[in-house]
Amino acid sequence: MKSRYLLILSTALVAFFISVYSTNKPTETSGNGLLFRKIGHELLRSSGDDSSRVMPVKQLSSNQFQIRFENPLSLLPDSIISIVNTVLKTSTLPPDYMVSVIDCASKENVYGFARAAIEKNSIVSCQGRALPKGCYFIDISFVSNDTTIPSAVYIISGVVLLFAGLLTTFYFYRKNKKTTIPGNEPAPDNSTHIRIGQTIFNTEQHYLEFEGVKTTLTNKESKLLYIFSGSINEMIDRNTLQKEVWENEGVIVTRSLDMFISKLRKKLAADASVKIVNFPGKGYKLEV
Repeated sequence: MKSRYLLILSTALVAFFISVYSTNKPTETSGNGLLFRKIGHELLRSSGDDSSRVMPVKQLSSNQFQIRFENPLSLLPDSIISIVNTVLKTSTLPPDYMVSVIDCASKENVYGFARAAIEKNSIVSCQGRALPKGCYFIDISFVSNDTTIPSAVYIISGVVLLFAGLLTTFYFYRKNKKTTIPGNEPAPDNSTHIRIGQTIFNTEQHYLEFEGVKTTLTNKESKLLYIFSGSINEMIDRNTLQKEVWENEGVIVTRSLDMFISKLRKKLAADASVKIVNFPGKGYKLEV
């Protein structure tokens, strides 16, 4: 039973982390190299250069890319804005992005603009002033509209979920354990068998079986043990035992109870997990 709860818990945890990964996976941008090369090609043409090459696009991070050129070129801010917006407009990339023109030598940002899906939030620097001919990098950074939750949050959430799951498992395991009387579980294949500790009690054929060895019970021993098996770890009053076993015979002999208890105790002695405890003057308890 415990293993079943753990299996359910493990499956739930796997499903949780799969859902976290799938729903918070970064926007896929790495497969759009041709778009960035097209931007670089159009910028070369706008500067009057039809022979230079656009160097391989460099991915700086998951959402940041850098366009580089073979030779120095002159850039016009109007052209940069127009070309980048036109090319990216038809793509599946995030609509919000920032464009920076970086001087190769100084690594300084010499020009830039930001575009947002909501036009009034876009930021465009002064236009019309051409950048002098030189070596430039074009950095394009995309801003996802989805809120990215830090990985630490996922880890903490996973730990909390695991802890809650373990508590739930422990609760149901204990609950299941309490609702089943210890040592009184019917064998799964035969309702006439009662397990008492490590011993099997056959209520129909009147015998005990422990580690493959069978011990025969008398009719009265079987009756006594059946009464005990219904109240494991509980004291049963002497009068109750005498009444249940001997009353139908019309005669109740006090010493007979003690004698049969003694015989029954000996037949259960092989199983160290089971014993019959005497409460002098009060009764007996089958302790598992």
